[in-house]
Amino acid sequence: MALRRGVDTTHIRRALRDARAFGLETLDHIIRDRSEFDLRFRKDYLGWHIHYHLGADEKRGLMKFIDLLRKHGPEQVYDPKYVQ
Repeated sequence: MALRRGVDTTHIRRALRDARAFGLETLDHIIRDRSEFDLRFRKDYLGWHIHYHLGADEKRGLMKFIDLLRKHGPEQVYDPKYVQ
């Protein structure tokens, strides 16, 4: 999640963590019962392509993106601060 610096984000962090936990707990149900796309697509997209946790590879990817923003963008870019 991305949040503003200097603002109390305790409530929003808790709500987002709870939403992620609920989504992960019910992911099989969501994949099985939703009908917007076919079952194979839902399994592949929701079960494989979306990452629900930031591991070392994802954090390296974010740092590469930040480096590119710093190189090509006019605005100041802050290092990420990872919160639980």
